[in-house]
Amino acid sequence: VLVMGKPGPPMGLQIQETTPETCTVSWQPPEDDGGAGVTNYVSGAVRKTTFKIPKLIPFNKYQFRVSAQNIHPRAACPCAGPRDHQGEPEAALVPARERRRLRDRRLPGGEEGEDQRPLGAPEQDQPDPPKKVDITEITPITVSLAWVKPDYDGGSRITSYVVEKLRTSVEDAQWERCTVLSLTRCTVTDLVPHEEYRFRVSVQNYGAISEPRETTAVVCKEQIVPASIDLSAVTSDVLILKEGQDFILKLPYHGMPTPAVTWYKGLGVFRETIRVVTKTVGGVTQLIFRKCEKVDGGTYTVVVANPAGKQTAEIQFRVLGKPGPPVGPITFEDMTPETATLNWQVPTDDGGGDITNYVVEKSDNRGASWVYVSSNVKRCCLRVTKLVYKKEYLFRVSAENRFGVGKPLTSESAVAKYPYDEPTPPYDLKVSEVTKDAMLVSWHAPESDGGAEITGYTSERRERNSNSKGKANIHVKEGQTAVFTAAVSGKPFPEVTWNRGARMVSKMARHKFEKTNRAAVLTILECTRSDAGEYNVRVKNDSGLAEAKCKLQVFSKPQPPTNFEVIETRVPTTP
Repeated sequence: VLVMGKPGPPMGLQIQETTPETCTVSWQPPEDDGGAGVTNYVSGAVRKTTFKIPKLIPFNKYQFRVSAQNIHPRAACPCAGPRDHQGEPEAALVPARERRRLRDRRLPGGEEGEDQRPLGAPEQDQPDPPKKVDITEITPITVSLAWVKPDYDGGSRITSYVVEKLRTSVEDAQWERCTVLSLTRCTVTDLVPHEEYRFRVSVQNYGAISEPRETTAVVCKEQIVPASIDLSAVTSDVLILKEGQDFILKLPYHGMPTPAVTWYKGLGVFRETIRVVTKTVGGVTQLIFRKCEKVDGGTYTVVVANPAGKQTAEIQFRVLGKPGPPVGPITFEDMTPETATLNWQVPTDDGGGDITNYVVEKSDNRGASWVYVSSNVKRCCLRVTKLVYKKEYLFRVSAENRFGVGKPLTSESAVAKYPYDEPTPPYDLKVSEVTKDAMLVSWHAPESDGGAEITGYTSERRERNSNSKGKANIHVKEGQTAVFTAAVSGKPFPEVTWNRGARMVSKMARHKFEKTNRAAVLTILECTRSDAGEYNVRVKNDSGLAEAKCKLQVFSKPQPPTNFEVIETRVPTTP
């Protein structure tokens, strides 16, 4: 048979922690739960064996009791703490206790003890006075004070500071309360000019007020302190900013009377812009950058001055960012119908970082849209290929560093063709000295050379009753350039090979092979006598084969005579 009833009283009721407004109590579960589990503790539905009691009134005396509860009526309430009366129910009394802290736990002639937490709400100790009270500013009618809160608050939160003044120049003067405040600084006003005063500050907590801390005597008059600047915020010779960054430089300054502050940039007075402004208030002057640009860098000078003196400070700013545009103009070399070589110079402004590469773009619609040619150009030149004959192009080049790609340099328009035009035809063609197997043909040079020196002439012949033409030969002087041009057509576009005699023309520095959608060109630079001979151009595609021949003649100065021998000597006679 299980007989159930109300639970027994909780055990070990203790006061764990007290503050001026709260108290925490704890206990152990009862030995007898009445045959049913304890559901909660009274007062309130407290299920744990600790409870923090809020909203107490400082310095009041309280009693606490706890009872266990199950499905039956609640049990008796045990009490803890000192008792000063008898009665039912028996309750724990928490009397006010005086609590003092020892500066040193080690006392002469005794052993080191341990800190103990007293029971009950402690009576508040007297706090220490402020650690230091300084006079920060003096004028004829005001004195500004500042102090440091004490290390010991008397066991309670500091609620306020009491500031008092004493007019020492008046006989039998008494301390007068100026203000009560929670801050650690204040300005005492309404003082008499040229009178001597002393000031003191006391600390107040919930239950006590400290001994005051006094200042030395001061006379209310205008103080003379030379102007000075605190440059602790300037951490290096050059302050580095990043392009687009916001930055504020704060420089405290001191002096009595209050110094005037002036900013300069370079050799002139600083003129504020949308991005860079100055602000001076409360003994601090500020230089403010908003989304700074590279033009905002340079030397800034701040001058603080008053009748007692002045101080000048120079601050160097450098703004790092993307590089500037390359130095132009963009020049073109070796312009052909399909290729062009671009040249430019490094930027004068590298943005504060090494130039890593250049980005080259082209446009064939006057800049309406741009196409990347290369984004990893390491040198200041690039050969652009795959151009379209006689099409007009614009090119632009941008430098890149670790901060990004800078502004571009744009070229003048250029047409994909040779840098010269076709010469006009020769004129006044004449035939003379006709023999049975040769004739002499002569002409005058063309009126226009097309913008380039005439390198040679191509002569062709045709029999009277024939429609076919045959190229005669090309004549150049030694050291000149010979150009073979063959008109080429066919679909698909044929492959082109050049031969000299039975051997293919080799690839070397003096030989240039070019091909457009209408012609194949072989250029021989600085011709020598060994380049003379018959040249053959052969074109081939899936539909067939065609070829043409041309002879190159290279003329040079004659060699000196050989085997020179004196066979007769004559001496003229005098008349």
